[in-house]
Amino acid sequence: MPPQRRIFGVLFAALLGGILLYLSLASSQLPRNRFLEQRLLEANPLEDDSLIVYRGYLDRRNKSRTLARILVFGRCPSVRFRLYVGSMQAEVVPIEGQCPWKWAPRCEWNSFLLTADISHSPSHKEVEATPFPPLRPLLVLLSLSGRSLRIPLLPYPEERSSGLSVCVPPLYWFSNWPALVHFVELWRLQGASHFFVYVHSISRVTREVLRFYEHQNVVTVVTWNELPSRKGLDPNLSLYRLGHSLAHNDCVFRSPSRFVALVDVDEFVVPLSNATLLEFLSEMVSERPLAGSFVFGHSKLRFLGPNGDSDDFSWIQKTVHEEGNGPSKAIFLPDRTEILLTHQVRSHFSPFSAVHVPSEAALLFHARSNWAQHDAPGNFSRIDLFAKEEVEAVDSAHTDVLRFLRRAGVENPAPNRNVSFFVQVCLKGWKERGCKVPSVACFDALHGAEEWSFARDSGDYAIL
Repeated sequence: MPPQRRIFGVLFAALLGGILLYLSLASSQLPRNRFLEQRLLEANPLEDDSLIVYRGYLDRRNKSRTLARILVFGRCPSVRFRLYVGSMQAEVVPIEGQCPWKWAPRCEWNSFLLTADISHSPSHKEVEATPFPPLRPLLVLLSLSGRSLRIPLLPYPEERSSGLSVCVPPLYWFSNWPALVHFVELWRLQGASHFFVYVHSISRVTREVLRFYEHQNVVTVVTWNELPSRKGLDPNLSLYRLGHSLAHNDCVFRSPSRFVALVDVDEFVVPLSNATLLEFLSEMVSERPLAGSFVFGHSKLRFLGPNGDSDDFSWIQKTVHEEGNGPSKAIFLPDRTEILLTHQVRSHFSPFSAVHVPSEAALLFHARSNWAQHDAPGNFSRIDLFAKEEVEAVDSAHTDVLRFLRRAGVENPAPNRNVSFFVQVCLKGWKERGCKVPSVACFDALHGAEEWSFARDSGDYAIL
């Protein structure tokens, strides 16, 4: 063999080996968030009174003021400290409304929204002289108890005249990728154009399915990493459901649509008319121009049929429901929303408020696994929600996903159907144990149940 060919062969083998090594690492470690690349990290050690900074935004929804909005985790005593953004003292607000949160009082680390008016700061004048969004993020200095940290403020979407986006709270121990396909396709037929999916621990096949939708620019995956820790201090052990409240409010700032739904992958908001959800919302806001959010009543939903590994999706049209047995959910207008909770908007900007949608007009249909079995108790009645068009859309998408998975080298894509049951069991009685921490409580039962991808890059945060 000529020397040139031998050299080329060695180089090609090395390159191929590097690619395979990268892919093997990528299958177990979810990618970093891009925000880290724009951050100037400073070496503040993690202490009991530290604030763990996730992300900052430049908020100009109020045309008369420019605000710095910063999403952080911290212990409850942090709210007593004087925190400054530049020279302006910041307001520190627990996202859940109180600290500790009454629903999970033994969870020591909580979510906070920091707000400072920077309309008259020198750095803000620099931004005013540049096109919006700025060519580079505005940097602000945070200071607390002698410590400091400089972070960028990312621009808030300016134009939100139309459209519907969907925010999915952090997925943990999630492997039911066919349900994810059904969810995305049924919401798309209701008018949703983009999905922000926060992920902490998902199966490798689920990661590939999300990549399929990323390639279509339908899904943005937001890696929801574990918090920094050190010996003797690990905030992750006392943080309710991975700090999902902070993720909710991060999605308020990310979405470019006029309407945004915050729902789990087993939830569907469906008008009980011939209109799509987007059409319904557009009509509602024209009738109620001061609406800041629309609240939909809860209804249990059960699909009748073999909705497991079957390729027959006609079961989508076979649905029964039981109304009024759970918490509501809201679809909100981000330009009118200050603080978002799981089931409602906690704070609207004045003069906007929540509008409760009549149950005969539209409902939140919740297809939770607890009542998916045909012998589950309840007073269920037949309801026609989805037409042949929905069946065909799910069927076509499922076929395309399977083709994509084969090209990705996935030989057996069938999910472990026992995972959701194990999650329910390991989280049962969490209040007696102290705090709902799925990553720890379910590890022994689930770490071997699937090939998992984890979000563990705690370097995605900065410590103040």
